[in-house]
Amino acid sequence: MNDTPPGGRKWTDDDVAVFGTLGVGSGGFGPLYSVAFLEILRLFINELETDQQFIPAGIASVFDAIANADTGGRTVTNCYINERIVGIAYSDATPKLVQLISDVKTARLYDRVIWAAPGWAAQSDSNVVPFLTRTLPQPAPGSAHTTTAYEQLHIINSSKAFILTESKFWLTENLPQCIQSDTLIRGLYCLNYTPEQDPAGRGVVLVSYTWQDDSAKQIALSQDNETRIKTLVEDVRQIDETFASWLVPLDDDYHKNTIFIDWMAEENYHGAFKLNLPKQSRLLQQIYNNFNLAGTTDDPLVYIAGDNVSFQGGWCEGAIETGLNAATAVGVSLGGTSPQSDKIRAT
Repeated sequence: MNDTPPGGRKWTDDDVAVFGTLGVGSGGFGPLYSVAFLEILRLFINELETDQQFIPAGIASVFDAIANADTGGRTVTNCYINERIVGIAYSDATPKLVQLISDVKTARLYDRVIWAAPGWAAQSDSNVVPFLTRTLPQPAPGSAHTTTAYEQLHIINSSKAFILTESKFWLTENLPQCIQSDTLIRGLYCLNYTPEQDPAGRGVVLVSYTWQDDSAKQIALSQDNETRIKTLVEDVRQIDETFASWLVPLDDDYHKNTIFIDWMAEENYHGAFKLNLPKQSRLLQQIYNNFNLAGTTDDPLVYIAGDNVSFQGGWCEGAIETGLNAATAVGVSLGGTSPQSDKIRAT
């Protein structure tokens, strides 16, 4: 350990355990101690947890606005298929065209394709990984193939359990709005989706937010909503009996007014987000730089994007950055030029 640590006192094992429970705002880091420390460091360097803003319409509204922005009379929504893609191949009939096959057996040809599906979904729900194996150039000795990155980059589990309550009881009963624990629930958050200081509005309690092994425990619980919620509420009761007594869904309706999200089990996701394990940075670098092949003799015509292939996995910043890289790659591949000496470079 550092002989001159911040604060002048070396951390003990107990300090490390407490930090693992409390974290720095996004939840406890204990379940993430196995990931590369660079992933945690990036949170601070990139200020990803600084000056965050609440978006009442949900984070999806940011991407909806981008997708529907009018650019020369066209939008991003004009350029994607609203069907599940299960196959991808080069066209045998027409050179330099990519064929996408949907789950309704529809095949369409495109000049270029941006592929932004989550990594593990791409491996399990489509044939994109074997497609990349066949089509991307073999890497230099000592480097990782893009498909190896798809298959091995670490995707973490995450589970959330929500309760819609009759009121924002924490405001009227002077109860905490956030509980961090080392028990089954891990993180509990009271959310204000109606005017913040209106105690008459409905309340939303994220009664449990967990990662990694703690998420696996959640998935192992009964999948019956009522049984699972009551198990979590009993865990809260160990911490604060009064708080637990308020954790009853509106109208006592456990089917309608409770929601569970287990990202590993969610169709088309198969995981929450990417966090590199130690020594996986070279895998990420290989898959991130796929867009640099545009306009070369090894141009794949397919460019990979999404937060799963960025250095900011799990954040919209990483998704937007890689999306811009891929969009620029399409332009260069079709004969356009990029601002920096006609060559795409990572931002």
